[in-house]
Amino acid sequence: MGVRVQISGPDPLVRASLAQGLSAAGIDVVEREAEIRLHDLGPVAGSPPDLPAADAPLIVLTVDLRAARIALQTGAGAVLWRDGRTDRIVAAIPSVLAGLRVVDDAFSGELFGRPEGRPRSQRPLSAREREVIDLLAAGRSNKEIASRLDISEHTAKFHVNTVLEKLGAHSRTDAVVRA
Repeated sequence: MGVRVQISGPDPLVRASLAQGLSAAGIDVVEREAEIRLHDLGPVAGSPPDLPAADAPLIVLTVDLRAARIALQTGAGAVLWRDGRTDRIVAAIPSVLAGLRVVDDAFSGELFGRPEGRPRSQRPLSAREREVIDLLAAGRSNKEIASRLDISEHTAKFHVNTVLEKLGAHSRTDAVVRA
């Protein structure tokens, strides 16, 4: 991917685990001069979360709704559920670099309520549809999605349309933001 990410947070074991997962996904983990800052809030106890200076787009990992709200209010590009899954972080990076905001489903309902526009389907995204969202977040075309998933372009288009419908999205970008 060629993106440099700096990881911060209170727990050295979590930082090491994140670094290992991101490195395995082809992300360069650096100490400084990064395009993205990834900050793990760790356990949040009572006081407002301690967020790093915003010298690069910021992705925050947390399990606390109040911390997620504060992170977004202070300019974080993404707030993701702190669950150790690096695939969501990798998927969020291109969107954040493009100036979009990414909010994990675990927080979006409480922070924003139901998205306006087309009604959201009650059906969850399948594993294949989540793969499609990840590829949409990376800016892939239907043809590229088809090639990556070893499916026909027609099937890729079908999956993209299903994702749009399930998320109540008006466009591919809107789908990525809502996902």
